[in-house]
Amino acid sequence: MSHARCVTDDNGGVTPVVPGYVIYDIEFDHVPKRIRVYESIYSRGRWERVPESWSREISIGPAALKVPIKGIEPSTGLTLESSKLAHEWFSIASERYDANKFDDASKFYEHALKFDPKNVGGRFNYALSLALLNKYDTALEEVKKLQKIQPRKFDVPYLKGIIYKYMKSYDKSGLCFELALERISKSEEKTKLLTEYMKLAQEVYDRNEFERAERFWQRICTLSPDDHSAHFKPGMSLDNLRKYSEAMDAFEQAKKLNPNDSDAYRMQGTVLYHSKEYSKAIDVFNQVKKLDPDNAAVYNSLAMVHALMGNFEEALNEIDKALEMRPKETIYYMTLYEVYALKGDYKRANEVTRRRLEANQISCKDICEELKECLTGINCQEWETEILIRMQTEFCAAR
Repeated sequence: MSHARCVTDDNGGVTPVVPGYVIYDIEFDHVPKRIRVYESIYSRGRWERVPESWSREISIGPAALKVPIKGIEPSTGLTLESSKLAHEWFSIASERYDANKFDDASKFYEHALKFDPKNVGGRFNYALSLALLNKYDTALEEVKKLQKIQPRKFDVPYLKGIIYKYMKSYDKSGLCFELALERISKSEEKTKLLTEYMKLAQEVYDRNEFERAERFWQRICTLSPDDHSAHFKPGMSLDNLRKYSEAMDAFEQAKKLNPNDSDAYRMQGTVLYHSKEYSKAIDVFNQVKKLDPDNAAVYNSLAMVHALMGNFEEALNEIDKALEMRPKETIYYMTLYEVYALKGDYKRANEVTRRRLEANQISCKDICEELKECLTGINCQEWETEILIRMQTEFCAAR
């Protein structure tokens, strides 16, 4: 089954013109006044017209686009207005694009651009559609055409940045976003582009490429010095790179921009915990409890630090509070297991953790997914890896 754009002849037959839709019911007085657009399906060796409800009607006038129709001589002056027909195709393309039907969208954008080649928005979305279909070379060719239309606008490097991100050419993507930011004058456009740059940095961070992520976040901080979240993120990368002093400085800057941000304080405590400054970490975590007493993550962190210091009763009290607040948070059950394991009681670790999981209807599958993620994390301590591998054996072996 395939599709084509067709027009009726005076006997009601159809003639394919371009892929996509079929034109029926042309009313004219030497010059057409109205056309109705349908989707046509080629099936069983013939073109079939789809139901009336699928149609749309557009008004047109005389113009440059000549469409031959069987039985009518071109000399009669029968023409369709190219700009309005292109507008209709752009409209259909946009609908398909918004519906994530990028293959259909790209075809309609391609046809519309033949009649309106300087339509910036259409060419922008056409290139994006191609990129989303992994047709990167063709997408970049469209970017070159867009650059000829508006060589100094921010749209071109912005679009290239998005395409390079899809290609996972992250350094090229970052450079393109920075060039686009240099060309931006309107604050709302800058905000939109910075958001895209932040998405790039986060994607790189999620791939555990912490050095590149930290470099991107530092550039974003320079471009947006008052953005609190931008200053928070480099600290995350630096902590994973075990550059603890620099990570503390990054979170300190985030605190200056938002003194009430309990997460910046908590992450400073986490950095101290990772650098084995346990007493200082406890002091910071206790500060966070005063700032944000409903933050379950800080009770979880306190449980870990107390367990590492041998304060097992305090550790169990803290992890119980975390689980009361967030009974579905799988990582907290791992902490519960680790507290008993650090105490040397693996039997109790297994029994208590399994009982708590069953009480809250959490499957072993969920725990195993969390374990897998933690064990591939760069900041998993040596002692922690040993315990989590044992937990993985006990909880995931039967799956």
